[in-house]
Amino acid sequence: DGDILVAPVLHESGNISLLLPNTTKSWFSLNSSSLYTPGTTVSVVNASLPTSFLAFVPAGTIIVFAPPAQSTDDLLKQISNSSSPAALQVQIYDGANATFTLFEDDGISTAYIDDTDFRTVIFDYNCLQRTLHLSVNSTNISTDFPLYQTFIVELFEYASSSSPSSTNTKKKSVITKGPFPILDGTTVAF
Repeated sequence: DGDILVAPVLHESGNISLLLPNTTKSWFSLNSSSLYTPGTTVSVVNASLPTSFLAFVPAGTIIVFAPPAQSTDDLLKQISNSSSPAALQVQIYDGANATFTLFEDDGISTAYIDDTDFRTVIFDYNCLQRTLHLSVNSTNISTDFPLYQTFIVELFEYASSSSPSSTNTKKKSVITKGPFPILDGTTVAF
């Protein structure tokens, strides 16, 4: 998972049109509950330059975001802040089952090559049950290094009972829950 379709705005006018791939899954606008039918042309007029772009993810996608940081050292400081540790942001785009594996190492060494000093967190979303389940493998950690302790989850809903129009987006709700501990067996229900 984590597929992202990106179309940068390259023309001075700020206008862009993008034909979404004609796949079996609908497309969400990234960070949004706007849902598009496969094969739809999406157009934006007067997008601000130079940082504008269109980004889409297929239904059934999980994307995990770390907080903004200037460097790995800065990120490690945010994670290990005892009064307010940084949380992961987990975005789930509904419509199909999805799995995402997060790999955490110390951010400094190459110890992960020897199968030491890392942890994996598997985020497993069940679309029908509307649950997110975590499986954590931290057996290979041999030193103390900061690990994410909490996560906040956003579910971008997909309404399977009403299919999106081929020319318009359908706005669905976004459910935000958390923070939750990153512990083996944690399950979040929506």
